[in-house]
Amino acid sequence: MSGAATAWLLFFIVLGLDAVAAVVFLSARLRRAGVERTRARARSLIAELTGTGMPAADLPRFIRRSRWIFLEECARITDSVALSAAQRSAIQDALVQARVDVALIRDLHSRSGYRRARAATFLPLVPTRAASISLIRAVETERRHGVKLLLAEGLTRMGEDFAVPSIIDSLAGEPRLYQRSLWGLLMEFGDSIATLFPLLAQREEKEIQSFLIHYASHYPSTEARDYLVSRVDSPDLDISHMAFGVLASAYPSSLDHERYLGHDDFFIRNLAAESLGSQPTARSLALLFDHLDDALTRRSSVLALTAIVRARPQHFRAVMLRCLNDPRPMAHAALVEVLSTYVDYLMGKLLLPDSQAAERVLKEIIEHGKTSEVINFLNRNADPQIETRALSLLKELLAQDPSAAEKLRSYLSPRLLEALQLPPAPPPAQATKRREHPDLPLLYTFLVVGVGLVPAVCVALTLSGTFAGFGEMVQRFLAVFNSAFAAYALTLNALYFLLLAFSFLGVRDQARKAGLMGNSFLFKENVVPSISIITPAFNEEASIVENVNSLLTLRYPDYEVIVVNDGSKDHTLDVLISYFGLERTDVFIHRYLSTQEIRGVYANKLYPELLVIDKENGGKADSLNAGINVARKEYFAGIDADSMLERDALLNLAGLFLFADEEVVAAGGNIFPVNGCTVRKGALVETRIPRHPIARFQTIEYIRAFMAGRVGWARLKSLLIISGAFGVFHRRRVVDAHGYLTRSEHYLKDTVGEDMELVVRLTRRLRESKTPFSVQYAYNANCWTEVPEKLKTLNRQRDRWHRGLLDIMTFHSHMIFNPRYGRSGLIGFPYFLIFEVLGPWFEAEGFVVLIASLALGAIGIPLFLLIFTATVLLGVLVSLASLMIAEYRKEYFPLRDKVMLVFYSILENFGFRQLMSLLRVRGFVRMLARVGGWGQMERRGLGTAAKKT
Repeated sequence: MSGAATAWLLFFIVLGLDAVAAVVFLSARLRRAGVERTRARARSLIAELTGTGMPAADLPRFIRRSRWIFLEECARITDSVALSAAQRSAIQDALVQARVDVALIRDLHSRSGYRRARAATFLPLVPTRAASISLIRAVETERRHGVKLLLAEGLTRMGEDFAVPSIIDSLAGEPRLYQRSLWGLLMEFGDSIATLFPLLAQREEKEIQSFLIHYASHYPSTEARDYLVSRVDSPDLDISHMAFGVLASAYPSSLDHERYLGHDDFFIRNLAAESLGSQPTARSLALLFDHLDDALTRRSSVLALTAIVRARPQHFRAVMLRCLNDPRPMAHAALVEVLSTYVDYLMGKLLLPDSQAAERVLKEIIEHGKTSEVINFLNRNADPQIETRALSLLKELLAQDPSAAEKLRSYLSPRLLEALQLPPAPPPAQATKRREHPDLPLLYTFLVVGVGLVPAVCVALTLSGTFAGFGEMVQRFLAVFNSAFAAYALTLNALYFLLLAFSFLGVRDQARKAGLMGNSFLFKENVVPSISIITPAFNEEASIVENVNSLLTLRYPDYEVIVVNDGSKDHTLDVLISYFGLERTDVFIHRYLSTQEIRGVYANKLYPELLVIDKENGGKADSLNAGINVARKEYFAGIDADSMLERDALLNLAGLFLFADEEVVAAGGNIFPVNGCTVRKGALVETRIPRHPIARFQTIEYIRAFMAGRVGWARLKSLLIISGAFGVFHRRRVVDAHGYLTRSEHYLKDTVGEDMELVVRLTRRLRESKTPFSVQYAYNANCWTEVPEKLKTLNRQRDRWHRGLLDIMTFHSHMIFNPRYGRSGLIGFPYFLIFEVLGPWFEAEGFVVLIASLALGAIGIPLFLLIFTATVLLGVLVSLASLMIAEYRKEYFPLRDKVMLVFYSILENFGFRQLMSLLRVRGFVRMLARVGGWGQMERRGLGTAAKKT
């Protein structure tokens, strides 16, 4: 076959595949309708069976034909509806008659982990003795953590007490996440475990001891308390600390605080001091007073004293008198800090005849630098008498110490500054831009290779042959270059199709496993890990309330929301304080990571899961580090302030952790543009594609990048990038790695690609220490974010993204082609180098040469068809395949929007994709010039970018 015939054949084959893909994507609703009809029939049969107790005539045939759909519907109904014993018995009898239990028991011995997990999920519907014994044996032999957890869940749902020893034995040697998940299941056997407690208390395995300590926190008893006391002195610090933590929280009255306040272990001393805060007695005060000069427990003692005074205000006078008379400098300063939270009360005392003590304490508060509380009170005070007395006091202090005026000038209202005869503070100096400081020699090497390698090879190939003249030489060079361009496009799209294949396998696997995990299982205590959601906010007043509202309504059993106001120049903080009724509060902040100064922490008891941090501007990475210092959960999620999570997003993401064979150190979610959607009170009520063409192009781009890219890379165990809009990380692993990259932290360096850099650094450290780990990606954990609708804003965004990639590639360049880093070093990093760093230069050159060839008539039809097929038709096919995977089991957009997505999948190849390559080239040039920083996005707000109702 000639070259021309081959080119035409390839053209028509790919064109036909594009047409088929478009039809399949647009007709997906019809296929889902058939499945839904089958599910509806299953629900009808179950309703008839549980209503009358008699099966329908066609039930056996339906079960044989659609067994798994019938079982899924049975499981869903029993999970959400309280059925009577008779109704459950009717379902069981029908399944036994169809010999479903025999098939499920057989599946427990399957080589497929999914089939074993599926059997464990559905066997509780037929709780026969044979099923129970089979599940116990399966638990004892199972090696995969997620499958073993579902086997244990099956036994729990059956309520088989005799299975408890086997389930507890399965804890030994298992990772921490599996242990914690199983604790929640075992708590349902509380009485049975109480009977076994004396025997279990003799076990030496660390995992069994950890479980018993957890059990003691839920089922208090003298026996459990004695066990905790015995474990406090364990040589294993993890066991010792865990035991004392439970002892302090569940049995505080039984603690010998005097002994533990002087304990050699720093953790135990601090926890002993903190636990006194829950016992607001005179003895607690006396013990804390005695240990206030201990530098290691000072902060814990301050928090405990503050809690005591809040619980029992009558103790305030005792604390104030102690403050005025305690000669120990450290203890005195600690007591001043406690009293600084009661400035309002002390200010009111100034008007009373015996105001000397209050006046002395207020002076102490200001002299010790606690002026923020005084400033906040004066700015909102409406009593002229208190204002006059307080200003008089401030004038006396300023006369003695003029340096105290600095904070007053910055934050006191202009009217009060005028009364104090103080000029306002000058505007702050422009902050130095955060720059990446890349490895310039390596960048120039990339530039030379990206710009010159392919043209040099093409010149060499051209000169290796004979030619009649300069014109023929030029034509031959153009032909060689266009052939190389076609080969590049074919290679790139071949890689995309390979990733799509892995993506499909990953999506199918996730969807099947998600169907095995009911809400009653996921919402049991400790089954899924706890998560702190950290939202950095810089000038986000337009969307911050919608964003926080959406986070506070998530369906997840154990999470908190931490908003970090990164020195916003607009009213972001004021909007939050006003809308949520926040008040300044005092919380213990760990200093795991160095950050810019925290100015205040705000909370409201009506929103116990919400905390707002106000800090000096330091950038997104610095804000995330500050949130990590405050976070109290096992994992944290970094969420952009212009983004909105679906209600089940965290649940879908964390569900992946249960089936991971290694510790999950990071996980990412899917990103969709929120532009054009309907948002009501922070909740997404209708999903539509954006109206603006630029945002529509980005919708196609996002779906392709996430579905054809990150799901596939995660399946290949080579995922190196998680979107900053929505990513979950193991908090302790991140702290050990020195947090996000900032010049305030260990590496003394900034980057604008903080999220990808963190994943790469975690991968690097864990590979170097040979620690098993995984980076996951959930195709159905959706985050909706505002995307740019103006070219200027899009340009800034893509410039920032590409500079971040270049900075990471140079900072971690030793990982490229390095087998020490496994697939990440041999597959992931080389891909980014060849196709993301060097590729844009060649793509730009390729389109320029193609246009020149067309203008000169120097390209034949077969070669043009090959380039068109490789760049356009295959690109369209990749986009359509990505759209199909995105809607694998869920429909996001109506038919009209789907037609528009197909149209834009074609249209983006004629200008938009070329523009994106040019923007990446521009980002490279700006990186060399060291231009740029975090930058600002122009936000319309979630209620504006989306339709607000």
